[in-house]
Amino acid sequence: MSLEIVELKKDELDEYDRLVEISSEGTIFHKSWWLNCFKDVYRYRYEVKYVGVYQNDGNLISAIPIPIHKRGFINFIYPPKLTPYLGSVFYPENVKYYSLISKRKKINKEFVYVMKDCGITVLYPFSHDHVDLQPYKWRGFSIEVSYTYVIDLNQPLDVIWDGMHSSRRRDIRKAEKSNIQIAENDLISFLELNEETFRRQKKRINLKKFWKIIFNECSKRNCCKIWTAYLNNEPIASLFLIWDNKRAYYIGGGINQNSQGIMSLLMWNAIKASKEMGLKEFDFEGSDIPTIEMYFRKFGGTIRPILYIRDKSVIVDIIVKLRKHMIK
Repeated sequence: MSLEIVELKKDELDEYDRLVEISSEGTIFHKSWWLNCFKDVYRYRYEVKYVGVYQNDGNLISAIPIPIHKRGFINFIYPPKLTPYLGSVFYPENVKYYSLISKRKKINKEFVYVMKDCGITVLYPFSHDHVDLQPYKWRGFSIEVSYTYVIDLNQPLDVIWDGMHSSRRRDIRKAEKSNIQIAENDLISFLELNEETFRRQKKRINLKKFWKIIFNECSKRNCCKIWTAYLNNEPIASLFLIWDNKRAYYIGGGINQNSQGIMSLLMWNAIKASKEMGLKEFDFEGSDIPTIEMYFRKFGGTIRPILYIRDKSVIVDIIVKLRKHMIK
């Protein structure tokens, strides 16, 4: 097997994006437009390298995006904010499992060398469909794990409903009987509620620029929606959903102190809308905060691990601890 490892040029990114769409590991967060849109925030301190693998027949069979943040003379590798999944993507092949895994290990070994050359890896996430990180472990990377819950949207809606915890169904029924109105794509109210939620958690996190960019870019491509619930004309809960050709992702939300379980109704609406779009999965996009993890768990999804790699060093240990406060 002859492979050519190259940095993809700008005019090759359309081919890269097509590979992301057909790869089981590919997500909206892998797309070149997603990663490149953050340049307006990070500016000259940020660039993304797209490294591809071509087979001897000239076909792009694998690729990996590498977001680089420049700090002085040091390059750090970590995803932009609100980007939970990255990692290598592969062209789907119908071959024996042994052959498939062996080929992908060989490719990932090449990606390891590229990442080592690009900078210090702080925390780099792989999609939850990517389970084999041994080549990275063999080359000295630490492997960390987080978790998300994913609902299989191929199930009938009543099966999804019955799979929820009774308290979650009770919240939804109660919210449906309350005097609330639900509107779509009110970005301003979403930003206010999202910021209010962080304030209650005593976190100084300002994501407004990122939310605005994501909303604008996703709206252009018809792959996002915001639902906001109002009580007596006051916004009390808001949910931000994005999707690709495979699944929907709950990427963020916000509530005020009077929300009274309204967020559960918004989440249920988002799940139903995702199923109506013909998507295969609904991804809660994970959290390591116990109360939020339990909230997601009660919607009845299947738990899935999210694997990360990072370099082993004291400076990376410190940066990771600081960045974990930014993870919802």
